[in-house]
Amino acid sequence: MDRQVLENNLAIAERHLTLARKHVRQQREIVEELLRDGHDATLSRQVLETYEQSLALHAREYDRLHKLHNEALHGTTT
Repeated sequence: MDRQVLENNLAIAERHLTLARKHVRQQREIVEELLRDGHDATLSRQVLETYEQSLALHAREYDRLHKLHNEALHGTTT
């Protein structure tokens, strides 16, 4: 992969990872608030689980691109 393309993709992946972390954090706060106020949080927990799965996917993609980037910089493969 072209180094510039790789760096652009890595930057995009980093933004996606940051946004996914924010969504998980916000959804956890929603679940906690619903539970604290005595409301049913079933649907909100399901949304949280979906966000957590999305976060895991974004983290794996970021890690993959980061590894490729390091290999391109240092001329190594693992």
